[in-house]
Amino acid sequence: MRNDFGNLKLVRRLGERIVIGDPNNPLAYVSVSHIATNRVQLIVSCHEDTPVHREEVANQIRQHGSRKTP
Repeated sequence: MRNDFGNLKLVRRLGERIVIGDPNNPLAYVSVSHIATNRVQLIVSCHEDTPVHREEVANQIRQHGSRKTP
């Protein structure tokens, strides 16, 4: 898969978050909610109409067509 996105490496601590989009009108927030040895739990806060998928689910949607959400 071709990646036309730039990369930004961020370091966040438990409870800290990043803002996606314009800070005055953000598209989403991503917060660190839990850190374990080899896993990080994130919370994505965005408008309920904004689709958010894990990459493997997004790949399945691309391969098999759109997925209806309940």
